[in-house]
Amino acid sequence: MDYVLPYFSKVESKKRLFEVVNMPRFTTFDKDSFKRDSSNYILFLENRIGYPAFIKPVDLVSSINTFKAKDRHEM
Repeated sequence: MDYVLPYFSKVESKKRLFEVVNMPRFTTFDKDSFKRDSSNYILFLENRIGYPAFIKPVDLVSSINTFKAKDRHEM
């Protein structure tokens, strides 16, 4: 199963390719952190990723429900 995971999980694929391929900054959305303190979590995302930010669900295929946020208002 370990050899299949990088092809199944987008996040795991990016982590493994990070040193090999030039990748844009990314992070996995942390629902608990967002629920606990949404303002600080959005600040964290802004500092980590910046704008424009491309938001994509990890549990859907292809580019379904992908969204581009140009600023905090759109985030």
